[in-house]
Amino acid sequence: MMLIPAAGRQTMLAALVGQAPIPALTLHLYTNNKTPLDSDTAADFEEAAPGYGYAQIALSPNVWEITPDMAVYPELVIGFLGALGNVYGYYVTHAGRGTLLWAERFSDGPYNIANNGDQIKLAPRLALS
Repeated sequence: MMLIPAAGRQTMLAALVGQAPIPALTLHLYTNNKTPLDSDTAADFEEAAPGYGYAQIALSPNVWEITPDMAVYPELVIGFLGALGNVYGYYVTHAGRGTLLWAERFSDGPYNIANNGDQIKLAPRLALS
């Protein structure tokens, strides 16, 4: 389930009407058993630990596929080097401020990262309806 929390909506609306710059986006994976809530901030998510091949991902603004109701990023393949444990979903933040813009819990997860070579494939999306 993808959710845009209150802080994310405010940041996006400010950018849309020109009161703030359009934020650069960073994708993070999270490892706590959490369903996103409207009141969430980035601090509510436990980011996957570095050292297993995971690193935050800067999302390029030029590659999103835009439809009337949704923006979809090309599929990302995230490879791991060891036993990270369960990954429940991803969240996206404003790169400069760390503001939580949206989060999505994997509908078919969690994904248990147990071995060198395990992968998660995901296509981040942002829906407005």
